[in-house]
Amino acid sequence: MELGHDSLIALYSVTFGKPGVVVIGGTGSVGFGRDARGRTARTGGWEYTFGDEGSGYWIGVRALSACARAGDGTGPKTSLLAYILRALRVSTFTDVHRFVYSGAISRPDIAALATGVHEAAVARNRVAQTILRQASEELGQLAAGVIRALKLQEDRLTVGMAGGVFKAGAWVADPFKRVVLEEAPYARANRPEIPPAAAAALLALEHIGGVVDEPIIDNLKATLSAAILGRHSNIW
Repeated sequence: MELGHDSLIALYSVTFGKPGVVVIGGTGSVGFGRDARGRTARTGGWEYTFGDEGSGYWIGVRALSACARAGDGTGPKTSLLAYILRALRVSTFTDVHRFVYSGAISRPDIAALATGVHEAAVARNRVAQTILRQASEELGQLAAGVIRALKLQEDRLTVGMAGGVFKAGAWVADPFKRVVLEEAPYARANRPEIPPAAAAALLALEHIGGVVDEPIIDNLKATLSAAILGRHSNIW
């Protein structure tokens, strides 16, 4: 048995074992990559106290800060508060403050506020749009850091966009891609093609000496497509 980490599994969900880079934007954030010689590099993953830039938690904290500043008159007015209150099912920002500091809501709960920020951005809330753009650029910098560390700037590499933050679609994907292309002009950014469990199976196959080739990948994709027939294809 071999213990690994979810960054490598996330990379396999995009590259199927080939060289590349992946950024996970979930409750936390991390960048990870591997080159053709098997060398790896990581950026981020320092947790929420002094890291996790661009993550769901990072977005949630900045949304809360924007609401606090708007209430104090030290920041721009914003309707973002309504989305926060609805998400937490409370009536006032004082209730939010009490929930946070009493421990009634957890770090994942704060990260989940990113969904409300996305909703506000779609409704043309400029503060929410700015938060998502900044988050995306931070995630892009995680990818750029891995690219520099592995000297992949001139490669035609795949850069994966994994995790719930990327479910915001173009609001996050477009700025992310711009940052990546500034570092690696020939790169392409993709969402994972298979779920983590399937990627872990490919990794295990490779570990016991199996070959992850095109027939294996095509068969896996076909099996997964049949299993989720009638459901939304981007379930992961």
